Amino acid sequence: MSEQVTDIRFGGIKRLYGQQQFEWLQQAHFCVVGIGGVGSWTAEALARTG
Repeated sequence: MSEQVTDIRFGGIKRLYGQQQFEWLQQAHFCVVGIGGVGSWTAEALARTG
């Protein structure tokens, strides 16, 4: 993903948490346990954000 597209999509996250935390989130791995009412929305949100 280009830097410009990243800034457009995630600029609010960068401003809220800072560049260092944003870079940490980009490298993080997540696991959703339980795909019930909340887990299904969480899994979809994580998939959509790349």
